Amino acid sequence: MSYQNQIEANASHRSNSTMNSYDVVPSDTVDLPHVPSWIRVTTAGTLVYDDNNGTAKTIVLLEGEKISHHFKRIRATSTDVTGIKAFY
Repeated sequence: MSYQNQIEANASHRSNSTMNSYDVVPSDTVDLPHVPSWIRVTTAGTLVYDDNNGTAKTIVLLEGEKISHHFKRIRATSTDVTGIKAFY
């Protein structure tokens, strides 16, 4: 399924009352299996990710913080937050 098709499928899925989630294993080479609508982290720290254009971006998150974005990949290099959970 293309990246754009995943985003569209997620938008359709969000209209239902249930939401799916999975634990994220950061990788510098592998895209996320499902494009999440948002993620939550357990610990504070730095998160490096690729956006839907493949551009690497860095953000600093607080413990337990949630962020809404269409993440394509969560990079292992320089990411030190733990307990990353993706919701789609």
